[in-house]
Amino acid sequence: MQLRISRTLVLLIAITQSVACGSPSEVAAPSVDPVPDLTNENPLVISGSSEAQATIQVRGGADAIAEGVSGSDGRFSVSVSLRPDSENNLLVSQVVGGAESPSAMVRVTHDGTAPAIPDVDRVVTPTRRTTQTVRGSTEAGATLSIT
Repeated sequence: MQLRISRTLVLLIAITQSVACGSPSEVAAPSVDPVPDLTNENPLVISGSSEAQATIQVRGGADAIAEGVSGSDGRFSVSVSLRPDSENNLLVSQVVGGAESPSAMVRVTHDGTAPAIPDVDRVVTPTRRTTQTVRGSTEAGATLSIT
């Protein structure tokens, strides 16, 4: 009889250890692809990788929660509405088997205001030169295109 009790105890210990080691609370945060610091896009697509078939949740945008599901390869893309003309601190997490991971933070500023028209200095024309220098001023960081 003592031998039988001993076998039962060993079996119970093995089951308890199996449950403790396979705990679903050990879900890692998803990996988020780089996003621009400043954008005029709204909504913005947040993409990255996670566990396969995980529910991806994004908090901190204009909506309470934006959600998507990762594919069988673990890749995800979630369209997130940003709060317009402000800084958005987005928290991206994944839910696997009922357990939610820690969040990965993404900071992006939405700027929906078009830049002011640049001031261009007078250009001398006509000229015999094959190139012309154009001077003027615009807001800092603006990209100009001359056509």
